Amino acid sequence: MTKNQELGQAVSHMMARVLLEQDISFKVVCDGEEDLGASIIEAMSKTMVDESHKVRHHFANVIGYGYDFTKKGDSGENAREIYDRAVRNTRERVAGEHSEILVHDEVVDDRFGLYLTRLPH
Repeated sequence: MTKNQELGQAVSHMMARVLLEQDISFKVVCDGEEDLGASIIEAMSKTMVDESHKVRHHFANVIGYGYDFTKKGDSGENAREIYDRAVRNTRERVAGEHSEILVHDEVVDDRFGLYLTRLPH
């Protein structure tokens, strides 16, 4: 359970939705059900960042990020600005052996900024 439960759930659902579209093995395990996929991600992922404004879940070779735009970061910066910069930097980064590759990004209800990256195999 994350400190910001709504944000944590938004990240898990986004991850499940994208993985259901892109990963046949995950789709089979979840029987195509997003809620089941999100539950599996919540149970099996490792939460590496758990703050009121930001959550980061690691699940296999994918990483889900979420930002709550109603919150501010530790330095007082608006979470929307942090999200926009993170997506831009990830998109512009030259893919290397250990670089994350942007797979998906979205803004939900102008409240949550979510994105998914994949680590190269």
